[in-house]
Amino acid sequence: PSPRPRRAPSSRRSTTSCSRTSSPAASSSQTAFGGNPVASAAACAVVEAIDDELLANVVARGAQLADGLRQLPRVRQVRGRGLMIGARLDGDAASAVDGCRERGLLALSAGPDVLRFLPPLVVDAGEVDEALAVLGDLLA
Repeated sequence: PSPRPRRAPSSRRSTTSCSRTSSPAASSSQTAFGGNPVASAAACAVVEAIDDELLANVVARGAQLADGLRQLPRVRQVRGRGLMIGARLDGDAASAVDGCRERGLLALSAGPDVLRFLPPLVVDAGEVDEALAVLGDLLA
């Protein structure tokens, strides 16, 4: 099948609806959640909720997170787009992931020295500040 064309962001909700059905080929996927009806419905709900206000928040909070990470000790590089952010550390990312978990902050690794963040699209400025404070204490 041909890829679905991208649409320009709009402040109006989409008048089209995601298909709520799953093909047999999609449901036999080898991924944990790929293609199942619940995951497909969740993805459709996210796509339908995207509007200019949400996208502006993603840009602003992504910039806030990236700028804050650049100020932290042990962070050597920050890369990513929007709210998909990776911070290359001067040490092991696995121990940082464990430290984040112990402090109530969800982060993953992306390789031996990259701490990966994927906050929700609706994250607010206070939550980003709280995450940066946790990271600041952890990486000090």
